[in-house]
Amino acid sequence: MRTRESNQPPAGDSKFARGGRRRNTLPRYFLPAYILLIVYVSLSPFSGWLTPEHGAFQFLVAPWPRYITAFDVLANILAYMPVGMLLFELLVRRVGGYTALAIASLGGCLLSFTMESLQAYLPVRVSSLIDLLANTAGTICGAIFAAQMGRSWLARWMINWRHETFSDSSGTEFGEVLLAIWLFIQLNPSIPFFAAGTINSSQAMEWNATHSEPIYFLPQGLAVALNVCGFGLFSSVLLRPSVNAWRFAIGVIGLGIFLKTLAAGVLLKPPVMLSWFGKDVFIGVIGGLLLLWLAARMGHRWRIYVAAMTILAGGLLAKIAAIYDALSSILNVFSWSHGQLFNFTSATLLLNEFWPLVALAYLLISFDRLPSSDSAAK
Repeated sequence: MRTRESNQPPAGDSKFARGGRRRNTLPRYFLPAYILLIVYVSLSPFSGWLTPEHGAFQFLVAPWPRYITAFDVLANILAYMPVGMLLFELLVRRVGGYTALAIASLGGCLLSFTMESLQAYLPVRVSSLIDLLANTAGTICGAIFAAQMGRSWLARWMINWRHETFSDSSGTEFGEVLLAIWLFIQLNPSIPFFAAGTINSSQAMEWNATHSEPIYFLPQGLAVALNVCGFGLFSSVLLRPSVNAWRFAIGVIGLGIFLKTLAAGVLLKPPVMLSWFGKDVFIGVIGGLLLLWLAARMGHRWRIYVAAMTILAGGLLAKIAAIYDALSSILNVFSWSHGQLFNFTSATLLLNEFWPLVALAYLLISFDRLPSSDSAAK
């Protein structure tokens, strides 16, 4: 197995050498966020805790589950691959390739063992040795993948693109994590684009309003416009001065639309497949991009301030205008029958609720810390 000691490109490749000067510390931010996501998915709903009759470790010697699906095994492997990748990236500079691979594999195994043991205290969850083995295998695969990809042309291109796009400030990396989380949220097509609530909210309105009536249309459209503008300004303050913030924001929003469309085609029932992008969302996105085009011309600190205010106002207005259905009702719009839907839906809904708050706090804390990106607004 070929391993590596750093993310630095070969010295003879001047193009990538310019992009490789900054140490890659993204795993330091991504890893805690991803572990928190695993904890939430593994232990949700965090209620009904009971002491297991046969102890927390009974799953190690219990008979194998009667029903085992290939999808559940594959999902467990894929879920823990990022753990192995991130742990390897975090450790490889300090201890070398093979040691990092061993520690990363052990770390993923211990994390999975802890989650399976705690699940024994939740009557609605089932601890399983198969899950532990699949999660450990996923961690090992992720670490090996990170080691093999370290010096590939694709990895070097991605490192170079990132270093040429985002600011050198260490605080920028947490903002990059928030951008990645926003893209992950878009994989849930039951969440309206840049809005709150769920796509079947209009069906539960006691006042019988529809998307075309002003009582629903105007507040939601305005909320979407404010959220689009705030999101674009948020991303602009993370960029290097040479990067066009307007084009970057359109690119990220376009990628979000692509992911949402792809997820809707796979997960949703045909009658509601495009409900996440209604007339209110369409007009809100257009209006938000126009607001962003105007606001992006402001100075760096003004953009941080306006981003914080629009994210706050848009988030509050979206929540006031939205209707929140029970999770059981939300699941009715899905046509997915392969498992893990409850965990995925509840996790993305939670992230969608907290993303504006975390982004707002990040902007306020970073007001004087992020380097100027004034030229990025041009």
